[in-house]
Amino acid sequence: MFDYLKPYIGNMESTGNRFHQLSLKEIENVEKRLGYKLPPQLRFFYDNVGYGFFRNNHDLSVTDNTFANRLLDPESAADIKLLGYDSGQILPSVKFAEDELPIFEIADGGNFFVMKPQSDNPNAVYEFEGGELVEESLERFIWRLYYESPLYYMKDWGGDEDA
Repeated sequence: MFDYLKPYIGNMESTGNRFHQLSLKEIENVEKRLGYKLPPQLRFFYDNVGYGFFRNNHDLSVTDNTFANRLLDPESAADIKLLGYDSGQILPSVKFAEDELPIFEIADGGNFFVMKPQSDNPNAVYEFEGGELVEESLERFIWRLYYESPLYYMKDWGGDEDA
């Protein structure tokens, strides 16, 4: 799972996909701060790939720097969840439900996808305002970001993927 992203670990090319590795200790420290385990697929991703940015698809034909498309590092996810606006990473208007953990920043500190770690399906990915299901699993969400488009979710929601 996620082996196709390994070439991008440590990639500092500003226009490409790039991921930064994490230590198991960093992941465990965040779980202690949150008071619960991260969703299994998110934990696996953090442990095997890390965190970072989706900028282009697998054939390098689509590059988009308009959106952050950032899979949050676990420390930032915990800061946003526990500190809210005081984390310095989100807009004052952004409020997450008690059961939501922000994991993916779409753009500008105001648009996120979340997971619900303590739900019946902790690996599912949701839109944070309204709770619309984006994907049944993080694995599928990541796969679509890479193999379809870094902005596939815009098309699925009736938005303009080229915007």
